[in-house]
Amino acid sequence: MNTIPHLDSVLPFAKHLIRHLTIFFGRNHYEKKRTPDERVVAQYRQVNSEALTILIVALILSIIVQSIFLKTPLSQYLGELIMLLVVGGYLFVRYLVIGLNVSMRPSFMSLAVALIVTCLNGFSNFHTYKNFYSKTGMVFLGAVLIVTFISSFLIPYFIFKIMHHINQKRQNAIQKKLDQREEL
Repeated sequence: MNTIPHLDSVLPFAKHLIRHLTIFFGRNHYEKKRTPDERVVAQYRQVNSEALTILIVALILSIIVQSIFLKTPLSQYLGELIMLLVVGGYLFVRYLVIGLNVSMRPSFMSLAVALIVTCLNGFSNFHTYKNFYSKTGMVFLGAVLIVTFISSFLIPYFIFKIMHHINQKRQNAIQKKLDQREEL
């Protein structure tokens, strides 16, 4: 005997509704699964790839807007930052495991990161300390931007260099396996 009132009348209706919805949407679990066409699978993958790119760009823009323009504390956008780092790390590791060549030039990538970080920091720093810079001159802002550029270039450079080295080792191992297979 059920302790929840009217459960006996709800369950048959729910089963009936689920059965008709699965038949209507073509997902009847009694049917055999069809192997999808390769073109359809490629299009699904393309759409998913584009959606992932849009999601990553939206996360980056959300972090930039919240940190630079809205001046919210780190705890407010920490979730977005963690998700961005997790997704980036997953993509890199997954590409390595599969054996895809992650073509990155550490110096170019570091320069791009350094320019973006320096511009955003310069904008934020100038608007935060506008009164200080108007009294003392722009020399301090220039010094801050130089230090920001150097630090935001060197740290990503070493990270990208390590990632590039790992990728090259993996590509060399794959090439060695392929060469051994060709010899046989």
